Amino acid sequence: MFYDHKAFAHDEALSLFAVPVGGGVYVLSYGEGWLKEEAFLPHLDAERALRIGDTYFTVSPRRVKAWSILEGFNFTGRST
Repeated sequence: MFYDHKAFAHDEALSLFAVPVGGGVYVLSYGEGWLKEEAFLPHLDAERALRIGDTYFTVSPRRVKAWSILEGFNFTGRST
């Protein structure tokens, strides 16, 4: 993330943001004066995260993984 500012994903509608790190993506929620870790999505070499509907996707050079927001960021079993 430090070399690519676009890797930081902000989701204003859900008050969430996602930060890729070497072994996955941290998903954090925020509010007036607070910050909370919602989930860590393990995904080696993840470079991006994005939300489409009720699913967060983590993206690395080799694969895309899907995580259900409605099910507490559980892996959906879908990856490419």
